[in-house]
Amino acid sequence: MANKGIHCSASLASGQIIGFDQKEVSHTSNSSQRNTSYIYYPRVLFITNEKTTHTFTAKSGSSSPGYEYGEQVEVYYSLERPQNAKINGFFSLWGTAFLFFMLGATFSSISGAIFYFLS
Repeated sequence: MANKGIHCSASLASGQIIGFDQKEVSHTSNSSQRNTSYIYYPRVLFITNEKTTHTFTAKSGSSSPGYEYGEQVEVYYSLERPQNAKINGFFSLWGTAFLFFMLGATFSSISGAIFYFLS
């Protein structure tokens, strides 16, 4: 489900956090030590307006669970593909676009500063 028009083409339902999928991430520090951290992706249960029950795992996660077990959340879902639902939150809906915007703004600023000082 694309973000474009998500509010217009999706239905809204109430959901509940029923757990977290945990992904292990290993990285090496400057001292060549191997460190392990975890990314937590919330699992959500929701009931559509048509009274069917669905679960999904959010595609955006964080190093600390951003939600609590049992917490109520709003869910946007497509009638055609309710398994592709998204939590109604800024980073769930706009995180990727925001990241690319920030990267573009950073590189544009650096390029502008270089152009300004070399002119």
